Amino acid sequence: MHVTELRLSPAALACLRAADIFFADELLEHPVDELIPLGVGPNELYEVVCRLAEHDLCLPPCRGGRKLRPPKERDLEVFRLRVVEGLTLIEVGERVGLSRARVRQLTRLSFGLGGVVPTVKARRWAVTEARRRQQEGSSTLRFSRASA
Repeated sequence: MHVTELRLSPAALACLRAADIFFADELLEHPVDELIPLGVGPNELYEVVCRLAEHDLCLPPCRGGRKLRPPKERDLEVFRLRVVEGLTLIEVGERVGLSRARVRQLTRLSFGLGGVVPTVKARRWAVTEARRRQQEGSSTLRFSRASA
């Protein structure tokens, strides 16, 4: 089956073309953590995972791992919160009523996603930068009051 038969958005198709993936069989050879470095973005990944699930297909859990069932709705929501929203394991668990360990297990087993997701890294960086700017602003304010 050609990836266009999955009814993906133009953005998702462009990401897959850029990664030299044109057929569903090729797509099904790559776990999520291999697709991310190929340039497939978080929204496009979520769309791909959902469209594959509609066809009773799923990405491999990890290299050499055993094939699992297509993800359930809860699994897709965990994936969306983790990859698209960039929430931490604890935040995802609080939203869906799972432990941090179970969220990690679901993302690893169902999607082959291990470690810290790039969107989570970006979110952490943004929070750190905001704190740094806020601290710089407050120290500059203190400095200007002292010199006045």
